[in-house]
Amino acid sequence: MGQEIELKLVLSKDDIPQFRQHEVFSRYSSGSSTWSLSNRYFDTVDQALTQAGTALRIRCQGNKFIQTVKAGGSNIAGLHQRTEHEWLLEHDALDLSMIPSGLIPEHVNPAEIRQQFATDFERECWLLQLEDGTEVEVVLDQGEVKAGHQRDPICEVELELKRGQVSALFELARQLGGDIPLVPSDISKAERGYRLINNVTGACAKVPVVNADDTVEAAFAALLGFELESLQRQWEAFHFSQNWTHLYSFRSTLGNIRTHFLLFKDILPRPCLEIPLATLGWLEDKFNPMLNWWPACYALSRQANDPPRTASEALQQTKARHALEQLQALEQQPEFGSRLLSLSVWLHGQQWRDHYDDDMHQRARIAISESILEPLRHQCAALHLSECGGNASYWLERQPMVQGLNHLCRTLEGMLGCELTHMRNELNHIEDNLVELNAMDVVSRLGDWLQRLSFEEKQSVNSWARTQPVVMRNLNVLAQKLANGI
Repeated sequence: MGQEIELKLVLSKDDIPQFRQHEVFSRYSSGSSTWSLSNRYFDTVDQALTQAGTALRIRCQGNKFIQTVKAGGSNIAGLHQRTEHEWLLEHDALDLSMIPSGLIPEHVNPAEIRQQFATDFERECWLLQLEDGTEVEVVLDQGEVKAGHQRDPICEVELELKRGQVSALFELARQLGGDIPLVPSDISKAERGYRLINNVTGACAKVPVVNADDTVEAAFAALLGFELESLQRQWEAFHFSQNWTHLYSFRSTLGNIRTHFLLFKDILPRPCLEIPLATLGWLEDKFNPMLNWWPACYALSRQANDPPRTASEALQQTKARHALEQLQALEQQPEFGSRLLSLSVWLHGQQWRDHYDDDMHQRARIAISESILEPLRHQCAALHLSECGGNASYWLERQPMVQGLNHLCRTLEGMLGCELTHMRNELNHIEDNLVELNAMDVVSRLGDWLQRLSFEEKQSVNSWARTQPVVMRNLNVLAQKLANGI
């Protein structure tokens, strides 16, 4: 039995030659070894093992067959920590009798366990001996996940800590990603397989359970870890599905993180926020120009270069191609992955503590249930929604904060119950209306597109757009209800 601690990064095939030539390998390693690996993953038809957080596989490496069970552990902002059990097999067949009681959940019937999918890839491995005695295994995997006729390519780097501190993994990832586009990834090979057989994108991270007696600091760390995991999953989901709504969710998650920083500002000294806030600003500056036209890009990224069927579709495709060009340029910047990684480094290093005094230490230890309601009420009031009136731009400026507050209320409602219900209900209605108002704003800037619509289509769009005053009237009513409730 061993504890597996690893950091996963995704890279482009075009960047592999440069990756192999990175100076860390010549400085800290005597060379690399390469071999082929085939893995078969097993579960019941209803996937009882993965639902219980357990992975079961057989790995074929040359003439060796290794049965592995991975269970428990954690996954926070891209850092995977799991318990791993291995047994050497004589043949390429499961031998469940070798697995101690308790590793396979009791409710799972061993007779129902069958192969679900497989992975085949080439692994190139370097063992790095760093100057401080830290030992890290770096592997480059290239191949594919196979489930029936479906395939998902593998091109990723794993940094596994063999000896030393976790901080060394992040520092090594930072060095590797300084000149090469490496993006932190939260998706394991096993999850890629389940994604194929279940026909899902895997964009949703598991919402953390925040208990009433958790400290403010523990709750903040859990919530931020969830948001960083969501960022990585949304980015990966877009690449898997080419569905632009995942990038829109990515931008919304950036807003959620900003909201967390505001709500937990009593335990976050201002100097400690300089790096994460600069990172959020950089990412927003990159994504906002692309996503201003996201309705035109939605579901078009796969067909952006196909011959258009109508004039309106031609305009949409032009917008989609332009956004895709911006996205490709972003992917080629090493700074993108480095920025995402810096947020994980900040969280795992608890860098806000570097500026703590006794008073902040004390506030950080207060129970979350005793301290979160007042900041939520304060931020709702600070939106000044009642001052927006009939000005659409004022309303839209507040959309990211409304989304962030609503998101946090949904997460914490199970802990605080009815105390948050009114606030969440009103924020939810406001957010729905802001989404519609935002769509109207986008359409109002598509003058050329509107002119190319058929008469019936144009009438339908104009009729919908004329309801904007109704939407803003609804928003003003909801804003008053929210104000009365807080």
